Amino acid sequence: MEIDFIHVCEMAFATKHSNNINIIGIFEHINASNFPVAYPRFVVAVGIRGDVGPHRRKFRVYKKDEREPLIETNETGFEIGEIGRHYLVNNFVGVVFPEPGDYEVEVVIDDHPLVTRASFSVRQG
Repeated sequence: MEIDFIHVCEMAFATKHSNNINIIGIFEHINASNFPVAYPRFVVAVGIRGDVGPHRRKFRVYKKDEREPLIETNETGFEIGEIGRHYLVNNFVGVVFPEPGDYEVEVVIDDHPLVTRASFSVRQG
């Protein structure tokens, strides 16, 4: 499985008939005046290439250099069609960031964490 792209953004969705992905508001920083902060919503959009057929996926958000995830999504199924490409979109709502710092999103496909991660910072400001 290979990642073509991974973005943290405000919104992402696939166009129904063309299966194009629309990614809106890519960002690298979240500003907060106080901590802990519950961020209302962010989305992770991923383009992958891999073997045709059914697969499983989940996402984990980590504070950089920590081993335990801040949040981990439930595992869900998806299928890669005959083109060999697929888009994954995951909405995160109300994630609580306990302190400023650098964070990463890890994508896990079929129990294998993918090497590429999306990075963003949460900072006081």
